[in-house]
Amino acid sequence: MKWQVERTRNKGPMPRAYFAMFRHEHYLGVFGGSIEQSRSIGDFWMLDLLTLDWKVAYFTEVPQARHFTNFTDATHARKLMFGGYSMPDNILYNDCFEFNLDNFFFDPQYKDVIISRAIRAGGGFRFYTGCRVF
Repeated sequence: MKWQVERTRNKGPMPRAYFAMFRHEHYLGVFGGSIEQSRSIGDFWMLDLLTLDWKVAYFTEVPQARHFTNFTDATHARKLMFGGYSMPDNILYNDCFEFNLDNFFFDPQYKDVIISRAIRAGGGFRFYTGCRVF
């Protein structure tokens, strides 16, 4: 067994540390993280593990930029993200967001873009007060 570098077919996210990641079927989701000077970012990318294509996701409503956060499975297609830390604002978050993969589709017109079905309804991530989702 040995390590090897996988080359993706298109330009993906900028270099980062302390991001949140999850796997769903043949996709890896990457949210946020920290870039130079410990500045938090709040973008969302998905990597197709079959084609090694990166796609950026667009939402109408997203969590604030942060790093040191994490995703966990709620159900097969629902991921929950709790907390995190924002720099240079020095904000420690105690919030919870749901990311639902059933709300996404790949628009063939925009090869490198994932669109949330919830955009028309005014959502993307769903915010929960006190993280009570069940």
